[in-house]
Amino acid sequence: MLQSLYVGFWGKSHVVLIPAINLGISVYLFTLRQWTTQGPLLHYARENLSTITLGVQLTSAILAASNVYAIRLATNFSRRLSVARQWISFETFVFWTLLTSGSLDFDLSAIYTALLCVGFVVQFALAPLWAAAIIPSLTEHSCSLSTVGGRFSDSSRHVWNSQFEIREPRLVWNVFSNCKSVWIGGSLYTNCPVPHLNGFLLRVAESSTSGEKPVPEFDSSGFTYRGQSYGAGTGVGIAPGIRIRDLNRAIVRNFSYTEVGYEASVQCIKNSSTMLYFVEDTDVPGNNPHMFHIKGLLPNSFEGSAEEYYPVTTWREPFENMTAWSALHNPDDNTNLLSIAAGSKKYEIFNGTQCNIRFEPRVMMVQVNVTSRSFTVEPKDGVTPADPEPSGNHTAAVVRSLNLLSRMTGHLYVSEIGEVLLSSLNGLLVNSNSSTSIEPLALTATENFLTSLVDNILSAYSISQIYIANDTYEIPIPGAFCEAVRLGSDVYIIAIMSVNTLVFFYILMTLLFNSGWRDLPDWDMKKVQDLVYGLLAGGQASHIRAPLLQNHKGNVLLEKIDHSGDSLRHSQAVNWRFRYSRAPLENDLLLNSWDESLVRD
Repeated sequence: MLQSLYVGFWGKSHVVLIPAINLGISVYLFTLRQWTTQGPLLHYARENLSTITLGVQLTSAILAASNVYAIRLATNFSRRLSVARQWISFETFVFWTLLTSGSLDFDLSAIYTALLCVGFVVQFALAPLWAAAIIPSLTEHSCSLSTVGGRFSDSSRHVWNSQFEIREPRLVWNVFSNCKSVWIGGSLYTNCPVPHLNGFLLRVAESSTSGEKPVPEFDSSGFTYRGQSYGAGTGVGIAPGIRIRDLNRAIVRNFSYTEVGYEASVQCIKNSSTMLYFVEDTDVPGNNPHMFHIKGLLPNSFEGSAEEYYPVTTWREPFENMTAWSALHNPDDNTNLLSIAAGSKKYEIFNGTQCNIRFEPRVMMVQVNVTSRSFTVEPKDGVTPADPEPSGNHTAAVVRSLNLLSRMTGHLYVSEIGEVLLSSLNGLLVNSNSSTSIEPLALTATENFLTSLVDNILSAYSISQIYIANDTYEIPIPGAFCEAVRLGSDVYIIAIMSVNTLVFFYILMTLLFNSGWRDLPDWDMKKVQDLVYGLLAGGQASHIRAPLLQNHKGNVLLEKIDHSGDSLRHSQAVNWRFRYSRAPLENDLLLNSWDESLVRD
């Protein structure tokens, strides 16, 4: 028989080398805890999850099997030396043999059976532990991003300040021929929010009055915002709104940045002395539409401004189901007022409402969650930036757009503006106390409605600067986080490193305590042929006592056979005999190796 592999240098050294390599791998994984990548590995992990899972399972099975192999072999070496040096309990011998072979025997005592079960479970738990430590998992990592904002400079004044012209004496003219629009990705972008976005502006204003429901942007990005948008965040979710630098196929998850914009505030009161009202110019006979005009002056009217006067049409007489307003920007004192006139029936609660609109330059914090495709905008306190458009023409255009919106909405059956205001009020009534007066709620509903309109008109103008005027500025995004991939998780990496450390030191201590496994017998108790040869050479007395083995009684000893006087060549296994005795020692005398009679040492 060939010499056993276990006896040589490699047979011993590889038992220590295997756990050392596994420990090195786990330590390397520990050093990679902060490592992430947004490159090709991220794309491959997302597209080939099944292949990666298969590879992880195979790798973890190999690593776990090598650990188990080293543990069993080191334990096998020490037990072979132990049984060759002294008599040991036969039940203990059976226990160690089963443990190093990964088998179970429920005929052993309870403690040994329990230990075998624990060892069995631990050996098979290493593979999933390795898998959890090396499997690629999605995480977040900082990345370099920038977005863009619309800039209102003199170079693009012909775009953003072209719809409304001031003509002598100081009259505002709507010049629709200056309106430009472009369709990109299913979205309409225009430098004239009114009339091109009338429907969207009214719908969004209605849905945002409570501040709780997510409100969609008017582009096709699918992004929504909560609360107010303040006209900020126009670069969110649109190309080239998010521009990723120095990243390969990165998937952005969330980020935040600051943007300068206007915080619009609307304060409404009930003005019983309002001078805005409906008049019917001529009687219309029969069941025909009736033509009315809204007419009057606002408290901030200035020299040269014209009296408000535009037609509204309805089937009903009198004007009970009509609602309209007039909005005016005063360039002399920079005030912005809006007054509402309503009929005597359905929308009467809004009649005589007067609102003051203010625009304050603020630094806005835009927080974006790409996963949920939503963002929030909050003004930063304690920061007063320079006015992004100091001439005031930009905010004046917003107020003039409000005035134009009322002129262009219908009143034939119901009032479009009145219905949206009423819906806003009903939303507040649902969540209010029954004892609350309706008039303050109507003022609050009007404020919420107008604030949303102003915010979205600001956004429309800003985004038109990106797509139509091409007048933008870059906004860096500090602390942006992108989707990335890493190996495993910290908990399982630390766990497998701890296990590998214990395994390595267990094998190392076993090696040192057994003098480097010196004089290791080439007889292996896991090999069936070695057990057979050893028992055959164990002597007749041991053979007679063999029935006692069934009860795991007595002790066993492995002895070297001296063939010095034998000229015949013996096989490796026959060089050892496996002896069994119930009483190996009597008065410090060893039993004779063949007949177990007492002899002096």
